[in-house]
Amino acid sequence: MLSEAIDRKFGMDASRVHFPDFPRRAALADWTVFLFTQSDEETHFLRGRVYESGGMSIHLRNEEQLFDQAIKCRHPRCMLFMERSENEDMDTFITRCFKVRELAPTMPIILISSSFTYDEFSTTRLAICDASLRMPLMRSTFDHAMQLAVQNNEFYCARQGIETQRESTPSMPLAQAGAWPDEEKRWLQPAMLLGLILLLALPFWVGLITYLIR
Repeated sequence: MLSEAIDRKFGMDASRVHFPDFPRRAALADWTVFLFTQSDEETHFLRGRVYESGGMSIHLRNEEQLFDQAIKCRHPRCMLFMERSENEDMDTFITRCFKVRELAPTMPIILISSSFTYDEFSTTRLAICDASLRMPLMRSTFDHAMQLAVQNNEFYCARQGIETQRESTPSMPLAQAGAWPDEEKRWLQPAMLLGLILLLALPFWVGLITYLIR
């Protein structure tokens, strides 16, 4: 997507850029997505995807903001992405996950980390989260996680006897079977954009070189 190319190429926050010719999908309309993330690349990617899907993202930079803003959010359509950095102690991370789950059981939690060996969308980690993703993140796994995290959270809350008061789940399309594999590679999009720019500029450079060698 164009927003991802802008993020990677120019270091801009695409969630604040308006693209009038590219209407956003409303899959996350009325959703607030909290991002407790440290990686600038993943933060930009997530903010861009949330924006494209019609939602609002809020970046939380420390634990104080995490527990002061995200945990106190009582809107039924709130979601949390929480990153475990490579140098963070696992026990500290798990303790934080338990605390967040205890204080905000109706908030779908998606954990992200480069230390995860694979993406996990099952209900095996419901005690601490509703889904987990391996970094770097991809578009199709993001869309999948958004849907299944909400569904898994509904299951978790039902098992705990808690009402979520959510009327619907994000309706984002899943990756199609047999899709072009390179679409999954986020680095390919800025490369394609750069290639298109060079291709459009080719006649100019050919004309200039021809003129100079005459």
